Amino acid sequence: MATYTFVVNNGTNQGGVDQQSYTVDESGIHLDSSIPISQLGTPVLSRLKFPAQKGVKELLLDTVIISVSMQRTIVKTAIQGQEGTVKEFISDGDYSINIKGSITSTIPTQYPEEEVSRLIKLCKIPDSLVFDCDFLAQFGSFYLVVENYKLDQQEGFSNVQNFELNCISDKPLELKESEEKKNEKTI
Repeated sequence: MATYTFVVNNGTNQGGVDQQSYTVDESGIHLDSSIPISQLGTPVLSRLKFPAQKGVKELLLDTVIISVSMQRTIVKTAIQGQEGTVKEFISDGDYSINIKGSITSTIPTQYPEEEVSRLIKLCKIPDSLVFDCDFLAQFGSFYLVVENYKLDQQEGFSNVQNFELNCISDKPLELKESEEKKNEKTI
């Protein structure tokens, strides 16, 4: 039995394109609303949302591919007369997060200038960024710091801006003053 998926654009939302995914098999056409569809008409694997922060408006990126890796801190000690090493786990490191994607305009001749400007402003913020992404939430990561970023033009597409972000996870530290220090100040 063959199954095919089609994306239909019916032009009803504010961007001009309302997309629905339909799965077709021998029994007919079935609406499959459980799969979100990007502006490119492709299924969305992960959505990355940066809420409004540090003077930059909200940015939703739905055409992204995310890779996550982590380098653990482990001390390896060689023992004389033994093969191999003794391993001592010290800690988990930060997650390295690579985000590749595209920002698109639904109008074929219009560059997505506003969204690209927001992305650049976010990348230039010298602090951790709050974000929302179901995929990255699995790793307990809700903040990231952009280490470097790249924007590439794509030949033949004036309405698409490709980008790549290399980031590390971050967990804000809250420093609490001890009771002893508080008492010293009041004396």
